[in-house]
Amino acid sequence: MSEEPFYQKQHDMLLFLVDHYNLAMVDSAGRVAWNIPAIIELLRHSLQVWEPLYHLLFITTHISSCGTQFIDHKVSNVDRHRNLFMQVNEMFLITSYSKKTGITDRDSCTPGFMPKEIALCVLKMLGGDLCTAEAILASIVYGADAEHLYRT
Repeated sequence: MSEEPFYQKQHDMLLFLVDHYNLAMVDSAGRVAWNIPAIIELLRHSLQVWEPLYHLLFITTHISSCGTQFIDHKVSNVDRHRNLFMQVNEMFLITSYSKKTGITDRDSCTPGFMPKEIALCVLKMLGGDLCTAEAILASIVYGADAEHLYRT
């Protein structure tokens, strides 16, 4: 995400959300006053955007029909292991679990490739600064620990 089109637009989404949804105001002394109820409402609405996207990932990647295995996937790339990868123009999830794991006692990797339309949507959600904006807003409302949770 350090390349175009995302690099030059860092925090554009946050600035848009703050302005469009009146999440903050600046007084005459230059102090910022956050509209906490509006931020909480916005975070609730953003969850309504993520939920159908997770359902689409579950349905279209054909990795596992078991919901508990799908929940183990990490969609964001932070300092932890992740399952979402981009290679050239293809996005895919990798799971290390398969039925052979119990037999061979070795994990095998199974890729689940996404349709281009869904991959583009996921890329825009993650790389288009929505995750970062959510994390910053969550830290304002809920504290620094919440920011870390929103980034993972």
